[in-house]
Amino acid sequence: NTLVTGNEILFFWVARMIMSGLEFMKAVPFTDVYLHGIVRDEQGRKMSKSLGNGIDPLKMINLYSADAVRYTLLSLAPEGQDIKISEKDFEIGRNFTNKIWNAYRFISSKFDDRDLPEINYNELELADEWIISRYNYAIASISDDIENFRVSSALDNAYNFFWGEYCDWYLELIKERLYSDDEARVNSALSVAVHVFKGTMQLLHPFVPFVTEEVYTALSGEKSIMLSSMPMAEESRINKAVEDKMSLIQELSTAVRTIRSQMSVPPSVKATLILRSNSKANLEIIEENRSYIENLCKLDSIELNGKSERPKLAATDVVKNIELIMPLEGLIDIELETERLNKALQNVEGALKAVENKLVNKSFVKNAPPAVVEKEKQKKHDFSEKVTKIKTNLKWLTNAS
Repeated sequence: NTLVTGNEILFFWVARMIMSGLEFMKAVPFTDVYLHGIVRDEQGRKMSKSLGNGIDPLKMINLYSADAVRYTLLSLAPEGQDIKISEKDFEIGRNFTNKIWNAYRFISSKFDDRDLPEINYNELELADEWIISRYNYAIASISDDIENFRVSSALDNAYNFFWGEYCDWYLELIKERLYSDDEARVNSALSVAVHVFKGTMQLLHPFVPFVTEEVYTALSGEKSIMLSSMPMAEESRINKAVEDKMSLIQELSTAVRTIRSQMSVPPSVKATLILRSNSKANLEIIEENRSYIENLCKLDSIELNGKSERPKLAATDVVKNIELIMPLEGLIDIELETERLNKALQNVEGALKAVENKLVNKSFVKNAPPAVVEKEKQKKHDFSEKVTKIKTNLKWLTNAS
């Protein structure tokens, strides 16, 4: 009952099909019309033989895979809008399908032929409850998008869940359990991880059918993903309280990681974290789940509202009224790091000045191709952000010392 077409033939073809159906068959031939955009080149021009700006889809499939081509076109095509695309854009789809395959390789390395138990929802750890909650929310969102023809939005939601929540957070949170000698904890984590992974492959199958077929059948042992049913959201599994707890853990971990990055603390060096807060509830959440923060942020200890004096050499931040203090004594050389950042600042400010001089040159802006001007504007934006970040880091070092 759905006709898929472009808007340029809405009157000349679609309207006349409806009128012909009513005239000769006494019925409307379809109930919904989905208008897709037109694929254009990176300059916004229609692809044509005369311009020679077409992209051979078979060539792109050979270079990047059919899944990558499908994913890229769908992700760049919000409802009704034209697509500006270049050959390089297909790397977007390739990167995503690679992410799926790499996540599968990681899970399968622990999965083997292990006979996993059914998920015991009464004995789940916080990370498990959180990913199950987010998984069911993703099912509901993606299903609603598909039913209402929001194809690009559905794919965007699937991407954000799989890459941003399942891979970037959940798999990192359960690594400590997967590498432990406690078989019960390993099985519990794997049961949830495999369950959510299989369901996500079902959600992604309409968009990237080949890699999802391969991964799903390998994990499930079933003949084909196409013989399975799409997941249905279990509203009772969506738990806002659990998501709020995990949100606190995530924000704290992100803040600590940012401090480590900005202060150039080597990844191999474990640090100490001091947390101070008047919120008893937040401190209880942290105490119950301190292992997550310690593992994610490479910490050897977390001190909660301790009586020790505030270190003179320390980096600080505030998250949800919780003061974070990371002692830096012995972790970095303040003088060397300050010298390095000052040199970097000088180089970036020089590059920024050169770009700004180009953009204030009216002759350059007028005569240069629009794409070149846009590229210079993007450079200015990127250099400006780098300058801001370096100055922020220098300020941190000054305050820390």
